Amino acid sequence: MSTIVGAEHPPMTLYRALLLLGGEWTSSGVVRHLDPALILAEAWVPYRLQRCRDHLAVGRQAPAIAVVGFRLPARRVLYGVSDGLHRTVAHREAGLKVKARIGGYHRVEPAAHVLWKGFLWRREGQGLRQIDEAPDELRPTLLALGVEELPSPDRPPPEEESRAGFTAS
Repeated sequence: MSTIVGAEHPPMTLYRALLLLGGEWTSSGVVRHLDPALILAEAWVPYRLQRCRDHLAVGRQAPAIAVVGFRLPARRVLYGVSDGLHRTVAHREAGLKVKARIGGYHRVEPAAHVLWKGFLWRREGQGLRQIDEAPDELRPTLLALGVEELPSPDRPPPEEESRAGFTAS
């Protein structure tokens, strides 16, 4: 689980939220060794994970994983994996850095976004531009990242949600 916004936000949920918030893109192509704690990855095929563990145990060099970086406020950077989920988890378990090819970086500005009427919007000048639908399962993660929620007639204000059966965590 991620420690950036709390253990209640699974890595793949956080990755999906960051993809929605991702803005300006800077290409990179750099290869470097990364701390797997900063990489949003969950193993989903047990035999693949075991194979990666076995390869690490005998010292076999794995190819570089492929990641995309997300530059958050306060100079924090997280990475999403496009190739190498199981290798990342095996390295994390072993306490080792993982070789990664960084395709580029998205600049993430949660404060430039709002949730309103079930959609994610980006502030532009005096108005809002709709980005995408904001699924309910991403809402707590988007709020934890710093996205503001505007009141809407179909949803109680955030302070009233606990009484209305919603969870605002």
